[in-house]
Amino acid sequence: MRWLIIIGLFMTFLQSSCNDSESVQIRIRNNTGMEIEDFWLGAGGNGPSTIAYGSIEAGETTDYQAVEPVLARYRKLNFITVDGRQYLDTIYFEEHVGSAELAPGRYTFAYALVNGAAELTLIVDQ
Repeated sequence: MRWLIIIGLFMTFLQSSCNDSESVQIRIRNNTGMEIEDFWLGAGGNGPSTIAYGSIEAGETTDYQAVEPVLARYRKLNFITVDGRQYLDTIYFEEHVGSAELAPGRYTFAYALVNGAAELTLIVDQ
C-alpha cells in the first residue's frame, strides 16, 4: 500500500513538472515606486479570462503564475496604484523577444512609471 502512495505522489510530481515546462510562467515586479493595489493580466478587467496578482508592494516581485500559452491571456494588463490611478497596457512582444507570442518558459514583467505612463521591461528568466 505504501508503494502505491509513493508511486502516486511521484506521478503527480512528474505531471506537474511536465506541465510547467510547457506553460508560460509570469511574475510581476513593481518598479513604480509606489504600491500597486491590484494587478490583472489578461484580456479585459476582473473576469474569467484574467489572472489576478493582487497587491504588490513597491520594489517587490510576485510569485510566478502559470498562464495558458494563448496570447489573449497575457498580452493585455491593467493595474491600479495606491493613489487610485489606473494603467492599461498592451504588450507587443516583437519589440521585446522578437516574436509575436511568448514561448513556454519563465518571464518577469517589470513595470515602472515614466513620464506618467507605465513602462515594461520584459525579462526572460532562466
